[in-house]
Amino acid sequence: MVTSPSPCPPPTEVVYSKIGAASFSSLEYSSGLLAHRNGHKSDLSRPPLIAPSTAPVPPLPESPPTQPPSPSASVQAQSLSSLCSTTEQAELCLKTLSTFPSLQTTVSLQDLTAFVVKTALGRTNETYTLALNLSRSGDGSGSEKAVVQDCLDLLDQARDELHDCIDSLSHLDPHGDAKVVQGQVMNVRVWMSSSYTDQDTCWDGFEDVEGPVKDQLLKSGQPIAPLISMALSFANVLQQVGLSTLYALHQSPP
Repeated sequence: MVTSPSPCPPPTEVVYSKIGAASFSSLEYSSGLLAHRNGHKSDLSRPPLIAPSTAPVPPLPESPPTQPPSPSASVQAQSLSSLCSTTEQAELCLKTLSTFPSLQTTVSLQDLTAFVVKTALGRTNETYTLALNLSRSGDGSGSEKAVVQDCLDLLDQARDELHDCIDSLSHLDPHGDAKVVQGQVMNVRVWMSSSYTDQDTCWDGFEDVEGPVKDQLLKSGQPIAPLISMALSFANVLQQVGLSTLYALHQSPP
């Protein structure tokens, strides 16, 4: 059973529950998904991750939304509320999706999932930049500085994995073979889970450390876990229903 992360507590006592790639043990992985991403540099002790082995991903160019299949008259768009009911934080889900940039009245689940991942990536980039600046400032105790250095490696790897998710989602073919698409979405779920675990490991390093550097980083990183958890829920639905399901936009949060 996949255990979704609990809502994040206040910044000074952030505790994340772990969603590991092992949560998907009932699914078969290709041999390429059974090894760590090459080049991981952190010295922190951590359990092995199930993650695809890929080369570093360069910054992705902005791409237009994918074009879902034209719905027939008998196809009715689903509500965002029904989609958000699959997540742990439905209100946050609706609030996040209300900012989806589109003039269309409907949108594919593929694009909604990519949008949430991009939002999580933006937050991760901000936290990485903050960690980099703090490491250069010389602020904090010796223990804090050591943990920040480990976090830089982990957050950088997490960013690469989220980039992989976005790239893979942008190349899903609505007219392709269903089994191939399912395998590609499974890869996306593995990358999401690995990114979540990398960031969770970063925060674990601060467990026995106190100070202003810790407080700043945890506050910055607090919104990331719920977003990745949300994207994981979307990808799970995407793998089950395929790429043809559409959702109605411009619904206000409750």
